[in-house]
Amino acid sequence: MREFSALFRAEMLNCFGKNVYRHTKDPADRKRRKMLRVTVIVLLALAAGYIGGASYALAGFGAARYIPMLYSVSAAAIVLLFGLITVRGNLYREKDRELLAAMPVRGLPIAAARIARLYLYGVFIAALVLVPAYGVYFAFERPGAISYLCTLPVILTVPVLPVVLTVWIGIAVTAILARMRHKVLAEVAIAILVVVGMLVLPVILSGGKMSSLPFADMTEAGAKTRAEMNEAMAKAVSEAMQKTESSIPALKTWGGIARGNLAGLLLFGLGSVALLSLTVLAVGFRFFAITAKLAPTAVHREYRMERLASRSSMTALVSKEAKRYFSCGIYVSNTIIGAVLTVALAVAFGFFEPAKLVEKVGKLPVELHPESAVPFLFGIVISTMSITSSAVSMEGKNWWIVKSLPVRERDIINAKLLFSLLVWAPFYLATEIILWFTLGAGFAGRQLLLAAPAAYIVFSSVWGLFCNLHFPKFRWETPTEVVKQSAAVGLTMLGAVAAVIPAAAMCIVPKAYAHITGFAVLTLLLAAAWLLHRKNLGTALTDMN
Repeated sequence: MREFSALFRAEMLNCFGKNVYRHTKDPADRKRRKMLRVTVIVLLALAAGYIGGASYALAGFGAARYIPMLYSVSAAAIVLLFGLITVRGNLYREKDRELLAAMPVRGLPIAAARIARLYLYGVFIAALVLVPAYGVYFAFERPGAISYLCTLPVILTVPVLPVVLTVWIGIAVTAILARMRHKVLAEVAIAILVVVGMLVLPVILSGGKMSSLPFADMTEAGAKTRAEMNEAMAKAVSEAMQKTESSIPALKTWGGIARGNLAGLLLFGLGSVALLSLTVLAVGFRFFAITAKLAPTAVHREYRMERLASRSSMTALVSKEAKRYFSCGIYVSNTIIGAVLTVALAVAFGFFEPAKLVEKVGKLPVELHPESAVPFLFGIVISTMSITSSAVSMEGKNWWIVKSLPVRERDIINAKLLFSLLVWAPFYLATEIILWFTLGAGFAGRQLLLAAPAAYIVFSSVWGLFCNLHFPKFRWETPTEVVKQSAAVGLTMLGAVAAVIPAAAMCIVPKAYAHITGFAVLTLLLAAAWLLHRKNLGTALTDMN
């Protein structure tokens, strides 16, 4: 127990960079980290507010009783996704394996401390999702005292199964990647399969019977007033939630537990604790043997001297960026998903038309034009994942080499930006070619479909580089810390707001002014990108450390 306490304390001291913040001597670094903390708190407050607002909207439609089931399952899915992303860096670290193996420390407390860290991360995520959701549920449903008492146990038990799955899936994936020759390609393929699987799995589990809202039933000829329409909407939402819960027996069972079934929660909790304990024992007793077998193998090719050739400084810098990018699987898999989803979204428009959704809805207080928002939907996907948000931090301990190169600082920044645009180029072309066949549009609409994704690719790349230049992270143990857990990546995702707001606004803009409004928004977006790029070029790289 003493070994576990010491190791767990060491694990928690290093999380969220708080140990560095406590001991840093650089006033500028301390100020930057303090600003980052404030930003994180604001983002968490926004996330909690969004969850509370969505829960309130669901309760307003008379489906408050489904909130515990819906949001606890959502929290478990987020914990699982976060765990799959971070498990290799948090549990199977390669750098300190030999150091720990030489120390008089057993593998069991090491594995227990690291799994406990993953579990606490999961509890934090579950609390962030469930506390505002349960607050709305209690306000509308007024359940018995048992439901209130079950809230904390539900929050504590929701992350258990995702953490257990994370540990074993992490072992399997790491073992597969360690023995493959093309590790980066395999890691990217697995990441894409996981994302696609999470989108398709609910449909498979429900046997393809997961229902959507019956819009046609919500707007009968007699439902002319807002009150009648709201009543029809509430009925439709309740029926849809009931059918979804009934189509998946596991959801129905968990729904009863999450709403205050004390006996079911006790059994589920005991089973989860037992499963987690068995996982800790199984991994802990064979920890060093498992991590040794998970160590990657490398085969070095025989070096052959080829003809030397001279290249321009920009070509050499872009080539350097390409080699670093394609040598890190987690870097590629994290940033390529957005590009893949962009192409998938273009394909999806071949199976449904946004305008037909409004036709099913029928009469609404506000006339909607969802087809006008389609170009900005691509902007939302593009803005959430950026290569440049990690381009500077990935230099790591080699940053001094970059600063000492006999090239202009602006060339280094331009090279990182240019490489991001080159990676996006084939996906952009594929998206536009597919849209030509799947989405009908006039001349102005076609031009907007061409311009919007391109403008958001440029803005996302410039904005990501701006965030990374102001919040670099050069001290890291694994690339996961940079690609998934850095401040720059989190701030870059806020760029999606520049697409979400115009997309919502374009739905209600009169059709006659939709195109001119869209081009005006893109002009402002490109102007913002130009100003940010000028700011990036003025950043002194020699002052960054």
